[in-house]
Amino acid sequence: VEREGHMDSLSVNVESRQAMDVDGATALGAEVQRQVKTLMGVSTVVTVVAPGGVVRSEGKAKRVVDKRPPVT
Repeated sequence: VEREGHMDSLSVNVESRQAMDVDGATALGAEVQRQVKTLMGVSTVVTVVAPGGVVRSEGKAKRVVDKRPPVT
C-alpha cells in the first residue's frame, strides 16, 4: 500500500505456478486485477512474477507492506 498525493494505491505481486510468456503473464495479471475489483471493489496494480519470485519469509508471513507515511 502506498500513497500518491491524497490517494492510496495497492500493488499486488502474484507468483505464477509455472513459467509463462509475457502475453500469458499479462492476461493473468489482468484477470487477477478484474477479480479483485469485482470481489472487493478495490483497484490494484497486479504484477505477475515467475515461480519462486515472491520472497518467502521465515516465521510469520508479512503479507501487506504499508509504505504510506504515518498520519500526524
